[in-house]
Amino acid sequence: MKKLLLLTLTSSLLFGGLASTAQLVQAETSNSKVTKKEIPNSTSVKKPAKTSVKRTKTQYDVYMKIGYTAYNKKDYNTALINFRRALKLRVNDTYATKAIQNTEKRLATPSPVKK
Repeated sequence: MKKLLLLTLTSSLLFGGLASTAQLVQAETSNSKVTKKEIPNSTSVKKPAKTSVKRTKTQYDVYMKIGYTAYNKKDYNTALINFRRALKLRVNDTYATKAIQNTEKRLATPSPVKK
């Protein structure tokens, strides 16, 4: 009987989890018969709920968003300032570098004269 209990405890540790083992040990110490109802199967053990990880906006993201908004409003000086701030936070960042290049091209080209 003890060998069977030891084998059951070992297999429950491997396959059933700690909750099943604790119930078996408790049942053995109380000298009562262990029935199948007292031992939950591994599918009845609740798994923790998945938590969604929300990405928080970093200072880099804020500067880039301000830069893109200003660029779309044709406020190229403000856009350039914010893209450069973003680049300081992430050195060699391709998005900030390309945004700076595009903004500098816009500043270098003269705006068409309205008649």
